Amino acid sequence: MIGLYLIAYSILFFDAKTPHPSFYTLLPIVGVALIIGFASKDELVGKVLGSKPLVLVGLVSYSAYLWHFPLFAFSRREENPSNYDIVELNFLTFILATISYHFIERPFRKKMGRGMFFIFHCPVSLFINRWFVIAKQYEGFAFRYKYQMNLSLDVNEYAQNHKRFAQQIQKKTKFDDQKINVLFVGNSHARDLLSAFYQNRDRLDGFNLRRGNITQISCF
Repeated sequence: MIGLYLIAYSILFFDAKTPHPSFYTLLPIVGVALIIGFASKDELVGKVLGSKPLVLVGLVSYSAYLWHFPLFAFSRREENPSNYDIVELNFLTFILATISYHFIERPFRKKMGRGMFFIFHCPVSLFINRWFVIAKQYEGFAFRYKYQMNLSLDVNEYAQNHKRFAQQIQKKTKFDDQKINVLFVGNSHARDLLSAFYQNRDRLDGFNLRRGNITQISCF
């Protein structure tokens, strides 16, 4: 019962702000260990966890783990799903996991011996490895993007053209002659750094913080 309480507490009271991994991580782990080590089929916890609905969830759990990630990932492409959407996605995950378990996972376990598994595994592994090699050769298939991203910046090139670079910044950045102008140039890391300073702008009255947004270089 203590193990079950620890798991229930973790589910109900842990959220995105709970540090992980940390001491709090031990609570569900110890709870699971207590149940595995001491639970019996004849006791209440064993009967609850051994009930048909929970056993069914356990059987399809691996398939559900595989299905839920792409479903939720694609649902967040435009905007975060609502609570109603999350319920629908969980229901769809369970349906697809049940189908995968009965038509893919169970047949593989029952009919595929070690020899067949080895024969099947080799070409699949070779195909995946070859695909990784091709992806590396074509630099992640950069042609998929609408604009060409320059991921190999030449610092010397920018140093030699610093005048042109400064002129471009000056056209798109407003400076203040009465303050110390601080210019942040870079990708999203520079933007985050500027945001940190801007949130403390009450302590920086003598500074004019600006960001030189003249490039389309992504994070790297």
